[in-house]
Amino acid sequence: MNVTPRGLAKADRRAQILDSAARLFAHRGYAQVTVAAIGERSGVTGPAVYRHFRSKEAILAEVLHSASKGLLEDAGGTCSDAPTPGAALNGLIELHVKFALSNSAAIRIQDRDLTFLSSPDRRRIRSTQKDYVSHWTRVLAHLRPDEPEESHVTRAVGTIGLINSAVCARALPLEDPAAFAATLQEMASLALGAPHQAAETERSETGGAQPPQTAVPATSSPGMGRKDTI
Repeated sequence: MNVTPRGLAKADRRAQILDSAARLFAHRGYAQVTVAAIGERSGVTGPAVYRHFRSKEAILAEVLHSASKGLLEDAGGTCSDAPTPGAALNGLIELHVKFALSNSAAIRIQDRDLTFLSSPDRRRIRSTQKDYVSHWTRVLAHLRPDEPEESHVTRAVGTIGLINSAVCARALPLEDPAAFAATLQEMASLALGAPHQAAETERSETGGAQPPQTAVPATSSPGMGRKDTI
């Protein structure tokens, strides 16, 4: 499909509006932000914003859904590329730490402003996030086969919440982001009992002895209730 320069410019403007809105929502709260303020921060007039979004609520919905959808897609790739469930779990931990550090605005907005959305929009966002959590639970089911599914859900959601809370509790920008990320990954790994990353990498590269592990299947885990993850 050919994309025209005008189409690219429109997509860029839309992305700029979403980024500006996310920053404003996170800083002021959804109720305190006007469409005019979003337009001003994006370099357009308030009415011009409506060429891209039908309402302020539609902007909020897209901010949260696009963040959740991108995270879900990245998780799928992480699990598909991992040679073992242990490597997949380490990859998911690293992925979510990076996500939280680069999307702290979306995390803050969901925690505070999700209720401003309509029921259909909330269901769409939660469905996407439930699918994301299912990547974690499938991996945990391989590593902890004797535990019930609800235990895997609790471990996954608890670890995701730990990462999100730790990031949102700190003032950004961080003095040493790399050290902070490494600490978060270590905390999450300990909480989940994840295989040591270096050992996992060595086994996958050398073919050394390890417990039998199969590839993580791509089917969704059934029977999961409401789980807000970002």
